[in-house]
Amino acid sequence: MIKLLDCTLRDGGHVIDCHFGKEKIKDIVDSLGRSGCDIIELGFLRDDVSRDENDSIYADVRQAEGYCSDRNTAEYALMVQEDQYDVRQLEEFDGQIEHIRVSFHTYDKKEGLKCARIVKEKGYKLHINPINFAGYNIEEKKYLLNAVNELNPHTFTIVDTFGSLLVRQLGEIYQLLGNYLEPGICVGLHFHENLASSFALAQYYIMLNEGKREISIDCSIDGIGKIPGNLPIELIMDFLNRQEGKSYDISALAQVNEAIIRGIKGKSPWGYSLPYALSAQRHIHRSYAAYAVRMGMKPQEILNFLERIPREEGALWSETVAVDYTTKI
Repeated sequence: MIKLLDCTLRDGGHVIDCHFGKEKIKDIVDSLGRSGCDIIELGFLRDDVSRDENDSIYADVRQAEGYCSDRNTAEYALMVQEDQYDVRQLEEFDGQIEHIRVSFHTYDKKEGLKCARIVKEKGYKLHINPINFAGYNIEEKKYLLNAVNELNPHTFTIVDTFGSLLVRQLGEIYQLLGNYLEPGICVGLHFHENLASSFALAQYYIMLNEGKREISIDCSIDGIGKIPGNLPIELIMDFLNRQEGKSYDISALAQVNEAIIRGIKGKSPWGYSLPYALSAQRHIHRSYAAYAVRMGMKPQEILNFLERIPREEGALWSETVAVDYTTKI
């Protein structure tokens, strides 16, 4: 079974600091529900939130539940980042928002796994989303997968944070999961558009899987997300309709795209962009490309800047590192 998980309100929220507006959040959720989207991610759970009902950021689950609707068959999700939310305060599952997605960095994966265990104990369908899993070395991948098997989550997600995955590398990850991940665990796919390949990667993984395991595919309306963006939901819906016999209603998204998403894109464009392709090709955090753009660097200057940053330093964003290597251009 293949399901689509829309992350417009969460990952797409990065584009406008999650400040969509209350009514627009409702409109987006309603349109996604009418389209037949399987899981709608409503946004982030975060500590110390001065609640603004116009933002897709919540201090607790109950605040997000106001956007759940019984007019469609969609399920709902929220994202927790280990270092931004204390899951000990998470409410017990009450039947509305079923999915909690837990993300964490390589350096705090032990804390992230503890966080994930608490989420599952509270009754939610647990998703484990390790930041930059695609960039882990083989031993790190095996270690994490063993720990994931012990937790037995609903979903384990291949997160390509840097947008650097190539087809062959994704095939290697597929084989690794086949060998080390328990077969009852759904595999999630979260691809970015740095190399303009998110749609192709999703198709390739579906082809490899051949229905062997449940798949959950992250996507967003018009690909909205932190530049350069995500897999556009319209593309993957059409593909699944034609190739997998699905019946998603893409037209249900057209009006909300025109009324809401298009205006956001006009102010903060996303999509393939050379600086972010260059950072992906060098397995460097996208924020270094964003910094270079912000500093007004020309393409050759951006290339020189990124090539000077060692991969081990570029894996995490640091303005100090960025400034240091800017002076070396």
